[in-house]
Amino acid sequence: LSSVSMTGGPNTIVTVAFHVAREGIPVRLGTSRGATDPAWFKRHLLAVTGASEYPPSLTVAFAGRAAEPLAIGPRDVFLATHWTTAQQIKPLLPNMDIRRFFYLIQDFEPGFHAWSSNYALALETYDLDFVPVINARLLFDFLTGQSVGRFAEPDFAERALVFEPAIDARVFHPLKRHDPNRPRRLLFYARPTNARNLPGLGLAALRQSIADGAFAGNTWEFLAHGGRGSRPALALGGGSPLRPARRPASHPRPPLPRRRLSIGP
Repeated sequence: LSSVSMTGGPNTIVTVAFHVAREGIPVRLGTSRGATDPAWFKRHLLAVTGASEYPPSLTVAFAGRAAEPLAIGPRDVFLATHWTTAQQIKPLLPNMDIRRFFYLIQDFEPGFHAWSSNYALALETYDLDFVPVINARLLFDFLTGQSVGRFAEPDFAERALVFEPAIDARVFHPLKRHDPNRPRRLLFYARPTNARNLPGLGLAALRQSIADGAFAGNTWEFLAHGGRGSRPALALGGGSPLRPARRPASHPRPPLPRRRLSIGP
């Protein structure tokens, strides 16, 4: 929970924590990868959610110092947010009054790794006793369709909570009227440092599409987005380079309405 690591996944985690805490439920975010600046985190949470007040029942704690272990109550309920956090809480569950935990799943995380120890450990977490909270129907359909872990059990899949991600329509939206003098734009998301995003295959497909004339008849610009750091422009053929895109400027969020979200299997 730091200013350099708050991408879409972490921001979804803190947004979920915010909504739960706003219902008056005590929520403690435990981080094991560095202490968090409380003042920064409060500013960030308000900016991400558009809220005017920070929930008093939401706190942040550091759980990464062996000499100062984080105290856990016997009736606390865990919510794992990554396969590593599910593995961290697994040995604690037998000592808890409530041994079933919530598991916020935003990716098929074994796919983050080649076949390896990490692949096996990530896959193992789907065999634990948890209530799945899944970011996107597409991911839920994959987990059930492939019979991943306990998702092969119909009763287990039925208790899954599924929600769809949202974007800020003031930043990402179609033009009200296309300027004929402005080139059309294709945004290519395939982070070169993340093999799971298949950047090589995607780039080959884009080059083949250009060679086949799929973009003929209009002027196009091709922008690459995703990952950190600078990268050079890449030739795509036909005189069309793939250039790195600039990150969009941040915009203040409007206040969130106080309503219950519709979540279902």
